[in-house]
Amino acid sequence: MNLIKNFTQSKFNWIIIYPLLFISCYCLLYFIGLIKSIPTKDNLITWDASWYYSIFKDSYILDAGKQNNLAFFPLFPVLWKIIGDHVFIITAINILLSISGGLIIQKLTNAGNRQMLLLFSAAPVLFCFLPYSEALFFFFSALFLFNLNNERTPLIYIFLFLACLSRSVTMLFLPVFIFTEILCATSWRVGLFNIIKLGGTAVLGLVSVLLIQHYYTGSFFGFFKAQSIWSHYFKWPHFPLATWDNVRILWLDGGALILGLFCIALGLALFKRRISSENSVVKDRATIFSIGYLGAIVLVVLFFNGYDEKNRTTIYSLSRYFFATPFFFVAALKCKSLIQITRKNAIIVGSGIALLSCIAMGLPNSLDGYGSVKPDVFQTYVYFMVLLISILPWVFINKAADNRYLFAAILAINIAIQSVLYSQFLRGYWVG
Repeated sequence: MNLIKNFTQSKFNWIIIYPLLFISCYCLLYFIGLIKSIPTKDNLITWDASWYYSIFKDSYILDAGKQNNLAFFPLFPVLWKIIGDHVFIITAINILLSISGGLIIQKLTNAGNRQMLLLFSAAPVLFCFLPYSEALFFFFSALFLFNLNNERTPLIYIFLFLACLSRSVTMLFLPVFIFTEILCATSWRVGLFNIIKLGGTAVLGLVSVLLIQHYYTGSFFGFFKAQSIWSHYFKWPHFPLATWDNVRILWLDGGALILGLFCIALGLALFKRRISSENSVVKDRATIFSIGYLGAIVLVVLFFNGYDEKNRTTIYSLSRYFFATPFFFVAALKCKSLIQITRKNAIIVGSGIALLSCIAMGLPNSLDGYGSVKPDVFQTYVYFMVLLISILPWVFINKAADNRYLFAAILAINIAIQSVLYSQFLRGYWVG
């Protein structure tokens, strides 16, 4: 334990060794038989990775009326094209990009080694270690946040543009820009000018993608048609909420839902304070933007995801869109510094959000089973209790990091879970 204390409190950026910790845990679980799969080209290129691979191999293809690769953005396939048909190399580059993004966030937030190691151990961060666009988006978004706080104007727009070429976030970012400027701008003229510049850059990114897709398919609006085919269009939420293999994955997407609603509540409190006092300008744009993004992504999933066979709104992939981003890292590390709240009020608000979220996901009824697992009502309550416990390290990230025994236990458990989910991905299971 003294070793843990010494190296995690040193000035060296120990998040660099996180991939080694993950690989070591994965190998250990493989050799003792708890994990059955090792990465190969075939099992790495599955789910969304197969769509990015299709863009890399065959460019964009418009397949009218069917799910097609126009729903995916081009920057990651372009990088893959530069690297060549080497899935392990592109995966290694993704790992380097995500760790580099983590170092940028650590410098932005002045976070300690323990906090950063815990954040990287969040289960959905595993997508940064796969041939997905998450690592590239993480890297450029981290650079965007860093320069947003340091007001390095040209770099803000360059990295924002590149982030918008990595993932379809333009329409999500636009209201977040407005939210950020309302809370952070020193005058309405400055705020409006910033919204126009940031929004224009994000729209330019989207238009660039549409032009690229038009070049290959002849359809300028192919992306929006593809989104419709994937059932990503406005619709009212139907409850209870559901996700893939419900009981197997709900704890991941459900955790993101609860934390996202916390961000919405915090954003509303900050907004109320801002409009009631001219002296409540927030200087930390990166944290405000991060909170806005995390709240907005929950709303986007609730109102723009499809329904399952039981006509329930699905929250597929919410955990990936939420946790595998620098916005989650920044919000977890910095949001508590934005507002003062009594312990009593924090307990009331937190308990209320947690209870409403659990009801939205099915309580007091028993959850859908998966395979031979058929939870009854009592087991469902236990399941939701475990879900709530699983998000506590992110709510109390500093306390979790300060106690070296608690830190070591949480880190070990999280890396083991991350390894098991990685193995499940390689075996073809949906994990986010």
